[in-house]
Amino acid sequence: MRFAHLSDCHLGSWKHPALRSLNLQSFQTAIEKSVALDVDFILISGDLFDTALPSLDTLKEATTILKGLHMKNIPVYVIPGSHDYAPSGKTILDVFAEAGFVTNVMRFHDDKLQILSDPKTGIKITGMNGKKGGLESFTYSTLQKDHLEQEPGLKIFLFHSLIHELKPTSFQHADGISLEDLPKGFHYYAGGHPHMIYSAPFGNGIVAYPGPIFPNNFQELETLQHGSFYIVEFTDGKFLPKSISLPLVHVSSYSFSAEGKTSQDVEREILSTIVNWKGKILLLRIHGCLCQGKPSDLSFLKLQRYFQDAFVFLRNTAQLTSKEYLLSDSVSGLVQAEDELVQAFLQPFLFPQEYTLTQSLIHLLDQEKKEGERNLDFDQRLLREAATALSLPL
Repeated sequence: MRFAHLSDCHLGSWKHPALRSLNLQSFQTAIEKSVALDVDFILISGDLFDTALPSLDTLKEATTILKGLHMKNIPVYVIPGSHDYAPSGKTILDVFAEAGFVTNVMRFHDDKLQILSDPKTGIKITGMNGKKGGLESFTYSTLQKDHLEQEPGLKIFLFHSLIHELKPTSFQHADGISLEDLPKGFHYYAGGHPHMIYSAPFGNGIVAYPGPIFPNNFQELETLQHGSFYIVEFTDGKFLPKSISLPLVHVSSYSFSAEGKTSQDVEREILSTIVNWKGKILLLRIHGCLCQGKPSDLSFLKLQRYFQDAFVFLRNTAQLTSKEYLLSDSVSGLVQAEDELVQAFLQPFLFPQEYTLTQSLIHLLDQEKKEGERNLDFDQRLLREAATALSLPL
């Protein structure tokens, strides 16, 4: 017996068109590799899509791939994840299930989770969906497990949750479930959700996370660089997962410190350090405190043009700061603080009349409604006074 275990495909997630397309290509490549290895079936343990209502383009591409598997008589067993499961309980997976392209193994009857049997291998399969914020933990606490644990034969349980006992430090504050919440007696626990590659013995079986089909954000591109999935073989009475990497495009990642430097210093360092970026996903992380100026002084348009032959150029400046301006002790209110900041940072670059106008607008927008004044009258008064200050026709 051989099957593929995929998870966290997040089709349609990236806003950048090239990365959104690469995400889809990674999923398609995983399917093609699975078919080439003659798998009996495919498991997708949550988040096939990034949202409960994917775009039409994403649906069209996914339909083509899943229809191809259907025509090859390769079953696809899925559960909804925290992204492709809506609070209403509706999911686009229901449409694919109705068409016969996938089988949602999370089925309840008389408040009991049902177990289905794969026609070719006879293996028993069931599973539980994931929800936003780990809210599925409540369902696990009320889940009837006796009939699941007493079911004879080889069994697979799909789940889409972080397990507390297995979570790395980066997931320290994330919600999840305990190993004790999983029904006992299964031989393969096909996990998803935390985007990590991990497998370990549990009871008489193994619990496994295959990692995402493609990194889902900047940090994951830095750490994972590419997607992955498992090919699982049943050998000597045990399931043995083998991680298959999906390095479709090489990732080059750089980190630069701006501590004590000017924006021009940082730009020169970037341009002199980064080499051989053409055709690659180029990641640029800049952190630290500039000695003068502000983060917006960095010419990312210039860098974008310079690295235009990269497959994709992405930057992260979330931890880039500049020296903060300290207000004087005499400042006692918001308007005074704004006046002082304008005087410190803008006055040197403004003509006297522009500086006066700026101060007037700050004071004008600080006004409050008068006693008994309606919202509409207040808005119209502000518009009239602003138009007068700007010498605009009323």
